[in-house]
Amino acid sequence: MTAATTPKTGWDIQITWRGHNIGYTRDISGPEISVETVDLTSRSSTSAIKQKSAGLIDVGDLSFEILVIPGDTSGQKTLYADLLTRTEGQVVMTWPDDTTWTFNAFVSKFSPKEPFNGEITAEVAIGAEDDRLILRDLRQNLLGRRRSDDHVAQRLHRR
Repeated sequence: MTAATTPKTGWDIQITWRGHNIGYTRDISGPEISVETVDLTSRSSTSAIKQKSAGLIDVGDLSFEILVIPGDTSGQKTLYADLLTRTEGQVVMTWPDDTTWTFNAFVSKFSPKEPFNGEITAEVAIGAEDDRLILRDLRQNLLGRRRSDDHVAQRLHRR
């Protein structure tokens, strides 16, 4: 296996919010990318089988757990403050191979957990404000840019 095809661990993924490193991230999930299913079946359909088509692409939340840093003055504090003021910001998610996903988002969840005998953590969710940016990064960085993607990228850019 070459370095490009070797599976990676998630321990080296970095997430920044409005230029501040969040720090001490743990389990990271998403953002999930899904395509809505559109039912095209009508009363004039001649078969007894539903007719379906791909609809709109939806980019779900990026969610992750953090170890809370009580004295934090940048990343975690900014996340929480932006949730309360509904301030949007730029997220940059950097993978171990320096691939980046960059998108504008808003903080949709900050849920602290204070166990009796353990570390203080928080579940954080960030929702993409404009799905086109993260889809662009997926095409360019993870999937490899193919010539057929140019047409899709141009259509997304015109939106």
